[in-house]
Amino acid sequence: MSNMFYDYLTDRITDFFRKNPPKPGEKFYIQLETEEQVKTLYNELKENIISIPFFYRDDERGQVYESYQLGFGAVKLIIAAAMEGGPHPDFLATLRNLVGVEENYRDKAILFLHCSSLDSILGGAGSLCKEGMPLSNETIERDIQDKIKNNEFSDVDKEILNFYLENKRKELDGNPASIFEYEDLIDILGDSHISEEEYSRFEIFPDDQLEHDSGKKRKIRLEANHENFVRISEIHSYGADDTALEKYYGEEGAKRLKREDWRRVAYPEIEKFIAARKHKSVIEYFPIASDRNIWDREEGQTKAKMRIRNIIVFTETSEDSISLALNFSDFTKSADISITKAYEKYMSCDNRGKKLHVTLNNVSEPASFYRFRYNAEGGKFEFKIAVLRCRRSLLEGIKTQYIVNAGTKPGDSSILVNTEEEEITFNPSGTRKEKR
Repeated sequence: MSNMFYDYLTDRITDFFRKNPPKPGEKFYIQLETEEQVKTLYNELKENIISIPFFYRDDERGQVYESYQLGFGAVKLIIAAAMEGGPHPDFLATLRNLVGVEENYRDKAILFLHCSSLDSILGGAGSLCKEGMPLSNETIERDIQDKIKNNEFSDVDKEILNFYLENKRKELDGNPASIFEYEDLIDILGDSHISEEEYSRFEIFPDDQLEHDSGKKRKIRLEANHENFVRISEIHSYGADDTALEKYYGEEGAKRLKREDWRRVAYPEIEKFIAARKHKSVIEYFPIASDRNIWDREEGQTKAKMRIRNIIVFTETSEDSISLALNFSDFTKSADISITKAYEKYMSCDNRGKKLHVTLNNVSEPASFYRFRYNAEGGKFEFKIAVLRCRRSLLEGIKTQYIVNAGTKPGDSSILVNTEEEEITFNPSGTRKEKR
C-alpha cells in the first residue's frame, strides 16, 4: 500500500475529529483487512503533530502498554491497535472500560484499529466506515469527486477517473466495501496526470483517440475500451485460452493478447484486431473420415491446435507413392502452400478447387514422414503425415493418443504417444504387450 493512500486516510480521520471533537468515553474503531494495514495506519497516525505518548501499566500481567493519543480540544483520543506483539485482547477490553470513567481517563476517548473479530472489545464502539462517517463509501466517493474536479488533471483524465469511480459504485451496488477498493483512485490524486502505465489500474487500455472525442462519443469509447479490458482480463484469469481470445480478436489478436504484457496494448490496436476478425473470411479444414486406413487427428482443442493435423496412412502395398486429397471450405491457392527444403524431394502439393492434392513419394519401410504448411488468409494449417507399412489394427490402442513428430527433416521424425499409463498395447487383437 502506498504512503499516499495512508496519508489520505490519516487526513480523513484527523479532519473528522477536528470538526467533530470526540466526547469523553466515546469509542470508535476501524476494521482493516490485514495486520500489515493495521500497523501502517497506526504508524501514520502516530506521525501527526498532535500525537503525544500514552502509557498504561497492566499490573495483572506485569506489562507496560505504550501507545499514543491525539489531542482534540479538551479530549484525548487514545489509538489502540490490535496486532501481533501488541497488548492482550483482555487488556484492550479493560482499557475500553476505563475511558471516560476512571480517574486519569475521564478526558479520554479511544479508537481501535484491528483486522479481526473483536466483539468483546468493540461493544458500544462506532465504526468510522459506517454511513455518515469519514471512511464510509459515500463520503469517500464524494471527496474523491471533489478532488478530481479541483485537480489539474486534463479533461480526458478527469473523465477516465470519474468513469472508473462510477463503475466502482455500480460494482459495489450499495453493499458495504473495504476502503481499499478506492486505493487506486486515491493514489492517483497526488499526481496531475495519468501515465500510460497507469491506465490498466482503471481497467482500460491506453487510448490517444480519447483526446479527439468529447461528450457522448468519448463516453461510448470509454465503455467499449473498458468492456474489452474486462473481457481479456477474465480470459487471462482462466489461463489465457487461445480459443476464447480468437473468438473476439482473431488469430493475430489472440497471439498478441495472450502475452503477459497484454495490458500495455493500445486500444486502437484492439479495435484493429476486432475489425480484422469481422472482415476476415475463415477457411475450415474437413478432416479425412471416409478412409478407415487414414487417421486424421488434431494436435489439441484450441482453434490453433486444431489446425495442426497429425495424419497416419496405413498401407500394406509395395507402392512407393501415395496420394491424399485434403478438403477445405473455400478455394485453395498454390501461393499459400509451403514445403520446407528438407521435404521437397519427398513430396509435392498443388491446389485443385477447394482441395489440396498431396503426393507422398519414396514410401519405405517401416515408416516415412512428411510435413508442409498451408498459410491461407483465413487460417494457417500444418500437416504432419506418417505412412506406415502395416495394418491399422496393430496400433488401434493408440488411435486417440498419438502425435506425429515430424522433425526438421524426415530422418529426425517419429510417432509419440501421450499417455500416463505404464503400459502401451500394440496389436490389441493379439496377446502380446510391449512395455514403455
